[in-house]
Amino acid sequence: MRIEKLQAYIFILGFFTLITPLLSAQHDKRSEFKWYAFNEASELAKENDKQLFLFFEAEWCGFCKQMREEVFPAPKIQELMSEHFYPVSIDIESKAVITYKGKERSERSFSHLMRINATPTIIFMNIAGEPVGIKMGFTDISEMEKLLIYVSEGYIGHMEFEEFKNRAASANTGRNQY
Repeated sequence: MRIEKLQAYIFILGFFTLITPLLSAQHDKRSEFKWYAFNEASELAKENDKQLFLFFEAEWCGFCKQMREEVFPAPKIQELMSEHFYPVSIDIESKAVITYKGKERSERSFSHLMRINATPTIIFMNIAGEPVGIKMGFTDISEMEKLLIYVSEGYIGHMEFEEFKNRAASANTGRNQY
């Protein structure tokens, strides 16, 4: 009986020894997405001619957490983000200070200035610090990919997003057909 218990303990210990690195690797994969501080991203955007991707969220927001865990780690989303944007997370309740257009303000105050009244909300901002687009609510991987292409390839301001998606769906032949 003692040998069976010892074998069971060894099996359990071995199982957890094998599974722990796998779980850890999956966690690490989710955390690979690089977020920038607002001030740093603003400077980098000017230097590298990229736009800001502002993700307004709150600690209590379930959809925000879902996007962080499922949408942002997706390889295609990471590729488009790193190529065209500097992503910034803004906590709508935070007192952390950022500088926007030469004035220091809290992330909370900045959220009010941007008229954020729901989370998650995404604002695309050009290198001059002007908002060029907004998307409120949860966005899945497919919709996020289309949205990032729509903004990065300059369709925003020239075509409504719904029209862009319809043309993409009818072309159905890949990214260059948008």
